[in-house]
Amino acid sequence: PAATVPVLDLSATARRDARRVATAALNAYARPERSPQRWIAHLAPHLSVAATAAYTGTDPATIPARRVTGRARLTPTSLPALARVAIPTDVGAYLVVVERSTADPRWRVSRIIPPEVT
Repeated sequence: PAATVPVLDLSATARRDARRVATAALNAYARPERSPQRWIAHLAPHLSVAATAAYTGTDPATIPARRVTGRARLTPTSLPALARVAIPTDVGAYLVVVERSTADPRWRVSRIIPPEVT
């Protein structure tokens, strides 16, 4: 029998899971009081392999956010394999990009984008 390939969709469950992963990642990210080693250890389980490499070595003391202050929401440009999740914090809304594939259908964070400063 042929192997079945999962079909990705943006169902209510997929949207909820994307928000959950993005929020968990931002809660781990917005911890500037942690040592760099402890910070990445808590953040890495939510990240893609590439994002883990990119964020390793970050000094968490340079992160202005201290806490998530509201509910996450998917932006209208979200797709079944790539979702953009806006999450309010004490310094403004961060955009957390989460991705997945049919080979690995679990959402993983690929990028955390701070609020724009005007």
